[in-house]
Amino acid sequence: MRERGKQWYELLNLIKQKAIDVYNYFKKGKNILIHCSDGWDRTAQLSSLVKVMISEKYRTITGFIDLIQHDWISAGHKFQDRLH
Repeated sequence: MRERGKQWYELLNLIKQKAIDVYNYFKKGKNILIHCSDGWDRTAQLSSLVKVMISEKYRTITGFIDLIQHDWISAGHKFQDRLH
C-alpha cells in the first residue's frame, strides 16, 4: 500500500510539473495540444489544471463547475469505472 501511495504522489507531481510547462508555453503565445495515452484521466487532469492556472474564471465555484462539465462530463470521463 505504501508503494502505491508513492506512485500516486509521483503522478500528481508529474501532472503539476507538466501543467507548469504548458502554462509557460501558453504565456509565450505557443499553440498547445494536450493528449495523453488514453485520453481519459491525465488529459482531463492536465488541461483542467492549466485552465485553473490561466483563467480566474475557473477559480470561482461557477467557473469550476463549468470546467468539470466541459472537460470531464461532456468529454465522457469514466467516473463510474474510476469510482468502482
